[in-house]
Amino acid sequence: EFQLLSVSATRNSRPSITVSIFIYDPKLYVDIVEPLGHDAEKHNVLFQEEKAKTHNRLTRDFMLGGYCDASGAIDWSKVVSFVSKNIPEGH
Repeated sequence: EFQLLSVSATRNSRPSITVSIFIYDPKLYVDIVEPLGHDAEKHNVLFQEEKAKTHNRLTRDFMLGGYCDASGAIDWSKVVSFVSKNIPEGH
């Protein structure tokens, strides 16, 4: 099975050249596309791990910063007071 690969180049926002090549490679999916999927999956796992660490760190800092009471409920008056103090004048 042949596949068509087209590459276009532009110059000054106008197409200047297009090259089309017919490729015959029955293993194209196995050789190129499948490994890309594995890489994406690996990076997704790393991303999810870092996201969880960030969430945990921010939650810890919020709670230790005095914005929660002993039961873990948010002390909204402290949150509002903090935010109000950090709003630039005129906003």
